[in-house]
Amino acid sequence: MDTIKAYRMDQLRRDESVISVSAIDKPSLFSTVTDGFDLLILVVSRDIERNYQQFHYIKDDRRIQERWITPKTLNELILHGEHRNIIYWILKGEILLDRDTYLESFRHKVLEFPGELREHKSADRILQISEKLPAEQGIHPGRALARCLQ
Repeated sequence: MDTIKAYRMDQLRRDESVISVSAIDKPSLFSTVTDGFDLLILVVSRDIERNYQQFHYIKDDRRIQERWITPKTLNELILHGEHRNIIYWILKGEILLDRDTYLESFRHKVLEFPGELREHKSADRILQISEKLPAEQGIHPGRALARCLQ
């Protein structure tokens, strides 16, 4: 697996738009953390046109997924929890390239779970509950939100 990472890093290192690269190995046979792939490569790039791009390929009999995102998108994914595994990828991924220590700093920020992130996550959770309860219990959405805030 290290030869695969080294091969890809040689290519990505030459790309000036690439800020950071992290590699996440599949932790166990049936794990879904890497979306079923043997290796997930997360590329943080300044190139907006590559944002949300995904590439799937096989090298040395390993199934690989490569995901490209911008720093703005990474922040949004963490704040809104749109992708269930993103925090795992940030905290457990092997940092292969990190210009200006961007990803390392971001990892520490996530570990600290700052107040603004905590407040945002709490507000998102309340909103999710307020949208879910009415459907389950036949309650008016405004009343459900008021009930959650009490």
